[in-house]
Amino acid sequence: MALHGFLQGYRGYAHTQALGDALKALQEEGLDQLPLPGSGQTLARFSRLAQVAGHDLRLCKLFEGHTDALAIIAELDSPLHATLPPWANRLPANP
Repeated sequence: MALHGFLQGYRGYAHTQALGDALKALQEEGLDQLPLPGSGQTLARFSRLAQVAGHDLRLCKLFEGHTDALAIIAELDSPLHATLPPWANRLPANP
């Protein structure tokens, strides 16, 4: 599986920036595109989250938040996901 192979290339994270770099690399490889909640593929979604958790729990906390944000944006049918990582986006405030 692509995610497993990708994670094998990352053995440790000396500092917080290294965790951020790993999350960014996962995103750039498209490995953050999990099946959406409610799609009938819960086992596949949880399996990928478990793979990341088995690799590093700190990375999984970031990865899970990121993939949850992607799911929320997809549910809102927002174009924001195409420009920035979800955790960097800010929805405009209502006037």
